[in-house]
Amino acid sequence: MDSKKSFTIKLLYITAITELLSLGWWFFMPEDWVTDTIFVLPLFFLGLTMVIHEFLTKSYKSRFQNFLHRFMLVTTIKLLGLLAIITVYIFVYSHDAIAFVLTLFVNYLIFTFFEASALIKKSREVDPPAPKE
Repeated sequence: MDSKKSFTIKLLYITAITELLSLGWWFFMPEDWVTDTIFVLPLFFLGLTMVIHEFLTKSYKSRFQNFLHRFMLVTTIKLLGLLAIITVYIFVYSHDAIAFVLTLFVNYLIFTFFEASALIKKSREVDPPAPKE
């Protein structure tokens, strides 16, 4: 199967699982622990992960140093952007701040772990490890 198609299907599965977990969290946790954006955040990270993965996989064809620079740039921009979103959300919706930050953090961990594992797998396909002697 095409690696881009395979990545997209796996990303959709991860998003569906995250949405189901969010639904369970919404039903069974106290109201103070549930943010209004609980179902939007997995979709936000779905789009963000797709864009970042597409941007980074294009750099595999060039030197490793170019990929490394792009990866560091994307990671920095992503973290600063998420910090800006958190800051604005806390100022605007202070009553929902803790639940939002926790939900965003859990989604960030899930999707970043998936993205990193996909990039590692892709790097092994492009440049397989040298055989042991």
